[in-house]
Amino acid sequence: MKRQDHWSISGAPVLVSLLAFSWALCMSPAEPAKVTPLPKERTLLEKYVAPLPNGVQVAVVIVNGDSSRFLGAERTADGLRYFDNRQSVFEIGSITKVFTATLLAQEAVKGKIRLEQPVQELLPFPLKAPQKNGVKITLKHLASHTSGMAHQPPGIGLHALLHGHSKDPFWDFDLERFEQYLKDQMKLDFTPGEKYQYSNMGMSLAALAITGKENKSYEALLQERIFGPLGMKNSSTDFGRVRGNLVTGLLKEGEPSPSWDMHALNPAGGIKTSVEDFEKFARVQFAPDEAVALTQRPVFTIEDGYYVGLGWHIIDRKNGERWLNHGGGMGGYTAIVNVNVKKRLAVVVLSNLGNAHKLAENVSQLGRDLLKGLEDNS
Repeated sequence: MKRQDHWSISGAPVLVSLLAFSWALCMSPAEPAKVTPLPKERTLLEKYVAPLPNGVQVAVVIVNGDSSRFLGAERTADGLRYFDNRQSVFEIGSITKVFTATLLAQEAVKGKIRLEQPVQELLPFPLKAPQKNGVKITLKHLASHTSGMAHQPPGIGLHALLHGHSKDPFWDFDLERFEQYLKDQMKLDFTPGEKYQYSNMGMSLAALAITGKENKSYEALLQERIFGPLGMKNSSTDFGRVRGNLVTGLLKEGEPSPSWDMHALNPAGGIKTSVEDFEKFARVQFAPDEAVALTQRPVFTIEDGYYVGLGWHIIDRKNGERWLNHGGGMGGYTAIVNVNVKKRLAVVVLSNLGNAHKLAENVSQLGRDLLKGLEDNS
């Protein structure tokens, strides 16, 4: 399998959860980050953002040890405009899975669930396919894309087209429809744990299990256990919380995109956030508590030097560095995060360029090259 950033939407006693991440609030840089790009940063922004359609903007945070730099750039008819958009909100698509996997790891560390626990034990209804060839689907399988579940609900694109919301394909895929699929249509493509197959539905099923156990919504768990403790005030799956700061997404044709409402698949791609907020979550990866460390451990080898953990994809690069990686793509947005835990380096790039655009890979490449530059100078 070719290594790639994953865009598709189209993973000892502890303190109570509210305190689990509170230490990170004290790690913000002492001085405000500068907006003006350094010469090498400007070169990369000109290389990757200037060719994009007018109206596309990127919001970037470059984390280097205890300091951070925030960069913002927008493609205009007159070239790139540099400005401060660190509080602007973008959809991050599949990067949401890292947050979902973090919630799952917290539950495991607190002893409320076991990663090897069959998911069927945590559900109030029977799954159509809880196992294959005698192997039951576990929470670990779901969070590492090794369950055998399909990526998307079958026929989701055709259904959206026939019902008049093709530009917002998950608009009516609510919990009722998801549960109906799980009870009546679900099937596994292979024996759980045997292969890697990226799955929005698998991560969403894992979240369904823990939200049911806690009797709280996915949004409530995010706010209580991650966003609130970290001070991520512009982060949510609820458009009502962030609409005032949300940057309008652009489709591949350059026209405005409706924001995708992921409904039952929110745990696979529903988070909207800013780089100012994401910087705080990136820093947690440098000195992880037990739950965060659990998400960073390889669970399955996709190919030599390329692994999947809980949510994260893990890349061993040729220069000896190891990256945590995830990409995200929606109808009007593309995003990327790469983290070098050992050297305490991270780069997050959020954009309002639709992931189906032919140059969407520029966003990913910008993030990679910025982190490579940090490594070269560290």
